[in-house]
Amino acid sequence: MGLRVNNNISSLTAQRYLGVSTKSLDKSLERLASGMRINRAADNPAGLVTSEKQRAQIAGLNQAIENSERGVSMVQTAEAALTEVTSLLTKIRGLALDAANSAVNDADSLAANQREITDTLASIDRISTNAQFGSKKLFDGSNQNTVSATDGSDSLDMTFSSSTLATGTDTVTVSGFNAATYAVANAATVGIDATPSSYGLVGVKAGDHTMKVTQASNYATLTGTADITALGDALAPADTIVLNVSGTAATLTIQAGQGGATIALWVAAINDAIDNGNGGAAISTTANGTDKLVKAYAGTGNTIVFKTGDSVTGAWDEGASAAVTITSATIAAGTTLDEMGFAAGNRTATGTSAIVEFDNYANTVTFTGGAAETALTLQDVNGNQVSVTAGATGLDLGTAILTVTAARGNITLTNGTATSFTAGVKTTLTDQNGKTVDIVIGEDIVAGGSEGITAVNNGLVFQIGANQDQTVSIGLDDVSTNQLAKNVTNDSSFASLSEIDVTTAEGAQSALALIDAAIADISTMRGDLGSFQSNTLESNLSNLRIFSENMTAAESTLRDTDFAAEMANFTKNQILLQAGMTVLSNASQVPQAVLSLLR
Repeated sequence: MGLRVNNNISSLTAQRYLGVSTKSLDKSLERLASGMRINRAADNPAGLVTSEKQRAQIAGLNQAIENSERGVSMVQTAEAALTEVTSLLTKIRGLALDAANSAVNDADSLAANQREITDTLASIDRISTNAQFGSKKLFDGSNQNTVSATDGSDSLDMTFSSSTLATGTDTVTVSGFNAATYAVANAATVGIDATPSSYGLVGVKAGDHTMKVTQASNYATLTGTADITALGDALAPADTIVLNVSGTAATLTIQAGQGGATIALWVAAINDAIDNGNGGAAISTTANGTDKLVKAYAGTGNTIVFKTGDSVTGAWDEGASAAVTITSATIAAGTTLDEMGFAAGNRTATGTSAIVEFDNYANTVTFTGGAAETALTLQDVNGNQVSVTAGATGLDLGTAILTVTAARGNITLTNGTATSFTAGVKTTLTDQNGKTVDIVIGEDIVAGGSEGITAVNNGLVFQIGANQDQTVSIGLDDVSTNQLAKNVTNDSSFASLSEIDVTTAEGAQSALALIDAAIADISTMRGDLGSFQSNTLESNLSNLRIFSENMTAAESTLRDTDFAAEMANFTKNQILLQAGMTVLSNASQVPQAVLSLLR
């Protein structure tokens, strides 16, 4: 190789390698100073892309951990509120048990218990209204999943609660339907037939219900006070008695072959005149042309009784007001009107309507036309109705028990498993996706079939994952007293916990049924919250922490500096730099060798 002066190739080579060593040393210094293997995209483009995705995932996992921890705090807050509700319900139950001890409680004691119960129920309502986490209400119903009939017709008479259904539409189908039935015990005692009429049942819950006739129906009557036999008077043919019935006078003439000195003969003679229409068109014709407006009967003590109707055929109106007045009498024996006990102008009579109590709610019953075996529609204090039939003997004082068997059948939710139900009893339905809803088929259902329903998920939504749609939700029911213990069968027809009244023994017993149902409802909610906290949020927290740890380790492998390896590189590059500097110095001295040739 020749000697050159203009271009020192050895120096250029040394400079190039020195630059490489310098650059490598700079990178080692940067990595050692920053602690990061990748400080810019040029350091490792593919590694940077992967690392940034992992960093986003790690940040999401850490936020999900925080979300879950806050979710646990919210659930604990909600459960604490329900714990207090349970405590208040337990207190109410004790008061109801005390009130049920009717043998030792007077009215003042019962009233005091009821006042304390009312105050305690108000406290439960305040918890329902005021319990919140931050500014978010918990138990006011705003976080309750709602389900309703899609077209509004609700032919199956459905009510829903505790839904986990996703927002959308579903179908409820009732099959194998058996309609509600009922029977009446002691029907003969009160004259009520057990055969249902076309009216059927409206809202009457399954179980035993009391029907009590507290006032029997009677025709309007007029009774004489004198003992006719003692007077020795006899009715004879051609004798007349003038009756005034509701403002219309009619003269009854004793017919040939009739009459005599006994009450029986008097009654027979008077009724023969009525039956034959002798002067009695106004008192023997009604709308149907056959019923008698008035009839004579033998009373006690040889007196005569006039009734506005026939108790055998059921003529005229029981409970109606009708004037039955003897205005004059022409009797051969000379008996006067006063002696007969029917003073003119002062004998207007009014009948009595029947009063029938249905679950302690009084119904006034008047038979139109006096007809027996007439359908009666009775209702309780809440307007629930039952139709029964008056027996041939009318309504007598006494008590009957109406035993109602609720409608039954099978019910299915959108291709889920069929579940048996009893009307008025809560049933849990599950769809093909495992989502559930509690349903009560109402007492008024009269047939099976299908009904579209719409679900709206208003539950609390928790973002518990690092990615889209990694959420869970839980609904919180309204715990106000008018929403607790609904559809609970009880003898007092209490529709919910808010209506309980322990001032009667029956009310106290019914209140216990509702209180126990409310305690069960709240306990179920607490159990659901506890399960959600333990099995969903806290379990997820453990997984999230493991995921975050492992993902951070993976990202660290890509991004963080391995100081041991990097120090080795740094030492190597430092030595190469020093060697390069020495070589460059030597390379710079090579052209000076040319001077020796020029000497």
